[in-house]
Amino acid sequence: MRDATLTGQTVNLPIQPEGWRDFRYAVLIDGSLGVMRVEARFHEAYRQWRLKPDVGLDWNGRFQLSAFDGEVESSAVEVPMTFAPVFDRLRDGRWLVASCRARPGDANASLFDPDDAREVQFPLGDGIEHLRCMRDGSIWVGYFDEGIGGGGPLSRHGIVQISAAGDLIWGLNASVSAPWMLDCYALTLDGDRMWSCYHPDFPIVRIGGQQAQVWTNDEVAGATAMAIDRDHVLLAGTYDDPTLLSLVRLGTTGSTLVGQIPFEALAAARDGLVRGQASKLHVVHAGQWTTIEVDEVRRALA
Repeated sequence: MRDATLTGQTVNLPIQPEGWRDFRYAVLIDGSLGVMRVEARFHEAYRQWRLKPDVGLDWNGRFQLSAFDGEVESSAVEVPMTFAPVFDRLRDGRWLVASCRARPGDANASLFDPDDAREVQFPLGDGIEHLRCMRDGSIWVGYFDEGIGGGGPLSRHGIVQISAAGDLIWGLNASVSAPWMLDCYALTLDGDRMWSCYHPDFPIVRIGGQQAQVWTNDEVAGATAMAIDRDHVLLAGTYDDPTLLSLVRLGTTGSTLVGQIPFEALAAARDGLVRGQASKLHVVHAGQWTTIEVDEVRRALA
């Protein structure tokens, strides 16, 4: 493990409008940061609910959704609140908001066009851990273990690609080209391909053209985000240390650990965001948005 210091590039998040608080973040397909806000009174009630879940929480209200490119924030769109939300934005500008928990058949996903008109609702299954929108208009979903184990026909696939109308295109656990998934720890968009690292065994998997290519990963378990630069993969976090970045090099069918380096901002991001997209790792923490290139980690470990 190296003691080199990583800096990346950091910008301050936009000032929160009066009466609203940042609640969730997403890295959008164009590399901008999606910001979801809630009313301040709900934010405080949510904080108390997390300390004492038995007190209950009223999820009626509105979300504000906007995009921030590092300098300018777009106008916000207000949409109805949903329980335990995840979100992203399609290339055509429509916002996708889904509840991560659902009963079988529940239409727990909604698409909103930029003028706030609800366009379509459809089921995305229970146990949503990751939500990604691709340039071709399709939607990718990765599920955690409770969904995969009993969340219905979509969730049991582990990872699915669906159309913007909610139709299943491809499912990982129905494929013979990848090991069975029990929990989708990391899901990363890289151009027209999707990458994942998942439980059990934490293989590194590249998905494209409804086929999966697999590399074994024997040295890094528990990473929750990944970034890709050609034959190098940056994995964020391990079971033993959530602040550790691990760089691995891909071979023909396996991977080799190049080195590991701590990045303390990962600890502060537990209520923010840690997400990879292409060759960048995005970390939102303490009112700041930091991006780290795989190449910076490679140079620090050289």
